[in-house]
Amino acid sequence: MAETLSKNTFATGWYRFVPDLPLVVWMVLLTLAIGFGGGLNADQVIAEYNRGFGRLWGNLH
Repeated sequence: MAETLSKNTFATGWYRFVPDLPLVVWMVLLTLAIGFGGGLNADQVIAEYNRGFGRLWGNLH
């Protein structure tokens, strides 16, 4: 007899392929993706990051 898996055993939907990372990591990755996707180069992305999240987290550059 074949075992049936309950819905709670595995995640369903597209998010089952997404790694379970802390929110802070997702925020950084999303910031980088938006920066590079918006046409900024690495220096500009880092500068904007430091002005935003970096300042919030204590990197007062």
